[in-house]
Amino acid sequence: MTRLLRWLVRAAVIYTLACVALTLGSLLLTPACSSVDRSYDIAVVLGGGDEQRKAVQDAKTGRVHSAVRLYQRELVKHLHLTGGGPDGRSSNATLLARLAREKGLPDTALSLESRSLSTLQNALFSRPSLPPDADLIVVTEAFHAWRAKASFFWAGRPAAICASPEPGRRLPHRALFLAREVAAWGVNILRAGAWSLGRAMGLENQLPEVLLI
Repeated sequence: MTRLLRWLVRAAVIYTLACVALTLGSLLLTPACSSVDRSYDIAVVLGGGDEQRKAVQDAKTGRVHSAVRLYQRELVKHLHLTGGGPDGRSSNATLLARLAREKGLPDTALSLESRSLSTLQNALFSRPSLPPDADLIVVTEAFHAWRAKASFFWAGRPAAICASPEPGRRLPHRALFLAREVAAWGVNILRAGAWSLGRAMGLENQLPEVLLI
């Protein structure tokens, strides 16, 4: 029993360190959206950022602002905005769409997914709106980019990634985001694995969506 306990503790430590490494790698190695130098069909903008803050809107450091600049540079043809909320009217996707329209983007250049409450759901619920042959780039913050890339690969829509500017968070707030990201990696790997197993067993239509939150 003691040997089993030791093995479990060792496995938990290794798993946690792997999640830390993934988070730090994403934070340090994700290229900035300003460095993108090739074109894509669709930029997928993930909700969950700080776009609701006036300071972020004024400084244009939100995720949607980076995607809009890609559109203005003619590096993407379309923005797919994703992220839910308590109801469709107050969803993250709706806010992102409003900000994009304020920057001059037409409705024909926008599509919305306003149900998702997690990165795995962002990817899964966006899948019907993203053609299999479309060249995608996911726009999010650096610390979150690798998990977003993994989520879209898992959902069958592989994508490139780029990072929007860090929106001026204070150090304690930044540390909290990183800690939450480490925890999210740990949980999401298990959730995605369980969903994939259920799908392989033919149970996809019976799996509760809450499993992916």
